[in-house]
Amino acid sequence: MGRVGAVLLLLPVIAAIRWRLKGIRGNAQQRLESERRLRDSEGMFRTIFDRAIDAQLLVDDGRVVTANAMAAALFGVSSAEALQDRLLDDVLPLPPDAGTAIPPSQTFTVHCGENAVPVQCTVTDVPVEGRVLRHFVIRDLTQVHQAEPETAWSEAQIREAQKLEALGTLASGVAHDFNNVLGVIRGNAELAKTALRKGRSNEDNLRAILDASDRARDVVRQLLTFSRRSSPTREYVNLSRIVLDLQPLLRRMIPRTVTMLIEGAEHAQVVMGYPTQLQQLLLNLVSYAEYAMRAKPDGVLTISLSSRHEPESAAAPNGAVVVLQVRDTGDGMSADVRNRIFEPRSTTTPTGEGMGLGMAVLHGIVVAHLGRAEVRSEVGQGTTFELIFPRAVIEGLWDQDVNETASTNAFEAEDESAAIAYGRAMDDTANHVLEQSPYAGACVVLVDDEPVVSCVVEHALQHYGHVVHLFSQPEAALAFIQQQPSAVDLLLTDQTMLGMTGDMLAEAVHTLRPDMPVLILTGFSPLLTPERIAAARAHAVLLKPVALEDLRKAVDDALASARR
Repeated sequence: MGRVGAVLLLLPVIAAIRWRLKGIRGNAQQRLESERRLRDSEGMFRTIFDRAIDAQLLVDDGRVVTANAMAAALFGVSSAEALQDRLLDDVLPLPPDAGTAIPPSQTFTVHCGENAVPVQCTVTDVPVEGRVLRHFVIRDLTQVHQAEPETAWSEAQIREAQKLEALGTLASGVAHDFNNVLGVIRGNAELAKTALRKGRSNEDNLRAILDASDRARDVVRQLLTFSRRSSPTREYVNLSRIVLDLQPLLRRMIPRTVTMLIEGAEHAQVVMGYPTQLQQLLLNLVSYAEYAMRAKPDGVLTISLSSRHEPESAAAPNGAVVVLQVRDTGDGMSADVRNRIFEPRSTTTPTGEGMGLGMAVLHGIVVAHLGRAEVRSEVGQGTTFELIFPRAVIEGLWDQDVNETASTNAFEAEDESAAIAYGRAMDDTANHVLEQSPYAGACVVLVDDEPVVSCVVEHALQHYGHVVHLFSQPEAALAFIQQQPSAVDLLLTDQTMLGMTGDMLAEAVHTLRPDMPVLILTGFSPLLTPERIAAARAHAVLLKPVALEDLRKAVDDALASARR
């Protein structure tokens, strides 16, 4: 029993010893594993440190502990070891304004022999065994600075290319307006020629020609203002003035089927920036809105300006800001398109219509003005672009009040006065005809919302002996025809009008009287395709400016076709 008892007493001791030995072996393995990981980590750090493309220094208490090969090359020494144990101030002289501690990231110049090298220095604190080492990453900016002129040139070229794209969008509206002006000039010239031949006064006709020439001059002046190169210097810019000054040009960019509203431009909204870039910004946004609403007969484009205070928690810019908002009632965008809208090559237009640079350029302009761009859009719900810029407050800079009514399309007043002049010019010739039409006495419904154009065409048709009913709104013309469709012999309509286009009016009229001949006048309309012309059953499409003789022949031919 004595031996057995002794053995039983020893068993727990032996188990404890074995357990202890096992623990010691486990700890030793863990220690070995930790040492291996530490060696691997140090090796990895050393590899990254030595092979980095930027100069790197590890500094302890103001002295360089270690450096890499790029640091040796940057500071002009034979090897990285030559930098060890040197004072940091001897290796990397800090700028005079850096004080006792260099900030986390700073750009300055270091001297390598006779060369001054621009560098960007980033500093990180590295805690090691109860002390803190400082890790310096020094990037040579020489190539970056050398590339800056080329980068600036490339950015300028992209902006100019995008400006040309916006001018391409303007082309249709300008073509339409110019053709209207040319129609007025040509029509009045022919009327003046006839008046001269018959010994009548043509002073009012010549005055109308001069007025139309002034209108054409103003269009060219606005195009030149937009197309000039950007000023290289920032200046105070009144966004309200830009919006109001561009209003006539913007109106030409969008079809008359789209209503354009301007809100908040009666108050000066001043920012710091580049005027021509801000003009380009606005025209690009309107260009995209026009495309989004191209297939809609009742689109609404709203341009609004406002100021507000953004909280400090908001993304930059915050504080006092100016907000430029462009809203359309177009097709809208999906969430995927909306999230990628500012990426290069991202575009909402099909191939062949636009360069895919527009939104990236737009975003670049906004960022260059220290602003931000936000987009809200849903499929079928339209799109809102909101551009937010820091507000510049300068007391007394704008002594002249910004008044929307003062800048509201000056051409509307021109149109009204020109129409009155045309009316006076025809008063004393109402009983004379240029050349009697064989179908004189026909009832013609004329529809055109441009007074300067409709007035010339109306009096020319009256001179040919026709009875003309003039309407500026297609809905009013349709209501007139509905009262007695058989009494109307011909519909002569403009194509681009607010609310209802010419081809749509023709289709509505043909539901009342299928055999009514229709002539469509157009300056330019991308929507008036051969398919649309066929659907409208138009007898002919006349391109503005149309010679009065060509107008007479087209009217006679249309009336003759209805009597066959």
